[in-house]
Amino acid sequence: MKNSMPNSARTRRDCGQVIVLFVLLMVVLILFVGLGVDLGFSYITRAELSKSVDAAALMGAKSLSQGRNAAEAVALSTFDLNYGVSSRDVEAPHVDVQPFTDANKNELVDVTATVKINTFFIRVLPNWSTLEVSSTAEAVRMNVIMTLVLDTS
Repeated sequence: MKNSMPNSARTRRDCGQVIVLFVLLMVVLILFVGLGVDLGFSYITRAELSKSVDAAALMGAKSLSQGRNAAEAVALSTFDLNYGVSSRDVEAPHVDVQPFTDANKNELVDVTATVKINTFFIRVLPNWSTLEVSSTAEAVRMNVIMTLVLDTS
C-alpha cells in the first residue's frame, strides 16, 4: 500500500503539468500559424503589386515617345487596370511614376507602389495591425543608333 500512494500522487501532479504545457504550447502554435497566414497574405499582395508595377513600367516606357506626361498617365492607368484592390487593403495603393534620362541618354520609367494590408492573427501584437507591402520596377527605352549602308557596287 505504501508503494501505490506515492505513484498515484505523482501521476495526479503530472497530469496537471501536462495540461499547463499543452495550453502554453497551443498558444505558441496558434501564433506561429497566424504569422504564417499573415505573411502568406503579404506575399500574395506583393506578387500582385509586382505584376502591376512591371506592366506599368513597360507601358510607360513604350509610350515615352508621346512625352513624359503621357507616359506617366499611361503607366498609372496600366497599374490601375492590373491591380485589383482586395479586402485586405487598408486603402488604395500609393503609386509613384518617375520618367527620367540616365547618363547614356536612355529614357527610363521607374514605378513604385506601396499598399498597407490588414493583418488577421498578428494584430494582437502592438503595432502589427497592418503590414506595408511595396514593389518597384524599372523599364528602359534605349537609344538606338543605327547606320544604313547601301552598297550599289
